[in-house]
Amino acid sequence: MKRRAETGRQQNAIKVWVSAKSDFDKSVRRLNSALASGAAENLQTVWEASRSAQARLTVAEQGLTSSFQNDLNSLGGSELVKKVQSVLEQDEVAVSLMPTRYAVYAVVITKEAAVLRYAPITDVELVERIRALRLALEPATSSQAPQSIPVAALLAMRPYTTGLFEPEARSKRRWIVFSHDILRNVPIEAIPIDPDISDRPEDVATNAKSWPGLGKEIGYLPNLAALVDLRSNFPPSKAVRPVWAMADPILPGDPRYDNRLAAVAGDLSDWFRRTRLSLGLNHWLGDAQLVPVPETSRLAADAVSVLGGAAVDLHAGRNATTEAITSRQDIENSKVLIFATHGETAESYPLVGEPFLVFTSREKSPLGFDPLVASEIAKLSLDAEIVFLSACSTAAADGTPARAGFSGLADAFLSAGARSLVVTEWKVQTGPAHQVVLKSLDSAIHGQAASGEAVRSARLEVAKRYGHPAVWSAFVYIGDPGHHWMVK
Repeated sequence: MKRRAETGRQQNAIKVWVSAKSDFDKSVRRLNSALASGAAENLQTVWEASRSAQARLTVAEQGLTSSFQNDLNSLGGSELVKKVQSVLEQDEVAVSLMPTRYAVYAVVITKEAAVLRYAPITDVELVERIRALRLALEPATSSQAPQSIPVAALLAMRPYTTGLFEPEARSKRRWIVFSHDILRNVPIEAIPIDPDISDRPEDVATNAKSWPGLGKEIGYLPNLAALVDLRSNFPPSKAVRPVWAMADPILPGDPRYDNRLAAVAGDLSDWFRRTRLSLGLNHWLGDAQLVPVPETSRLAADAVSVLGGAAVDLHAGRNATTEAITSRQDIENSKVLIFATHGETAESYPLVGEPFLVFTSREKSPLGFDPLVASEIAKLSLDAEIVFLSACSTAAADGTPARAGFSGLADAFLSAGARSLVVTEWKVQTGPAHQVVLKSLDSAIHGQAASGEAVRSARLEVAKRYGHPAVWSAFVYIGDPGHHWMVK
């Protein structure tokens, strides 16, 4: 919407809506937290605040609708399906997954036809299966991955995801998925296409066609109208800078945090890295319990080099600050954005109250770092082709019940104007993240691959080394998988 704004009225309507939406999300999280903690003395105040925020959001949405007069949102079901079919290619399928109280419904749309299927299951049982799936995958991201794949937990979700896609989706190479409500917590990439799969990680890469994340080009979008909008004369990016990257924030436990000599050594390492002569000095600066991530600076530096960026495009160590974003226009005029840092959910830090990215603290804040929260990100005016959030849990739920759009940091970057994102479902290691970012860019630049294929090929490279779906399926693509990133 920000890119379609042509009048002052439209621009103001967007600004008001972004602010109202952020306030409403925060108020709902506070209410949810108060209910969970039983803080009765604050419950009435929090409840009234959420009601007020909801009223402001309703007014803002009405203003947005009247300003843009978007006819896509007013189309009936059959009319919208026909619009989707008109923009689909022969080798694509669009699937909308909708859970209800007693079943999961799937609208499966190809160029030729559209069918409606369903699989009966209660909402309670569906939640339990999703919970089992997440528990089976997330712990495997530790340094000692399990010896076998939790096949039973993955197959338990198959009838309500990839099983509903059959047979149309099996023959298509590109899947465009619209997952609603709690199904947004399910990485389709890790749900096997075939029920007969091996539980040995070393067999995964050789049987890539059995895994959607390795054999298919997959992209997620919030709704059917978004696909039509993206493929109907969508304005190209006007950004002129090739890349903006942030990495290696200085955190408590890192010697650079309190030690001046170590800080100087870190600056020297950063200088060497900028000139492509890195000696890896940050790797021996300390082994802290609060997981500083000095290795992320190499990831960002390599990406900047691939994209033809300059030294000023890399913000690392003492330069990895929120001021680098909020006080400079460079980020809003860059085609590719890379954040290689920590990502946190609202539940992780209740005092912050919303999901955020971690930056170096200039003034030694009580948290030990400066958070860049989702509501501040949403207020940016980005024109980026792709944003890589090489951080933990950047697609994870943000604590807002019944959220309409994508959850967490992903939604904030989309609201800010990013065309597409590569985000993470849970905690990830820097090694696989490095491979995903560099391989995706290489496939897009040198292989001329569309974005969905670029990310798929990157996941496949990770699978060849790590095997377990807990590692490679954590990386998901939000955007039109048929779009070619204009990054070089």
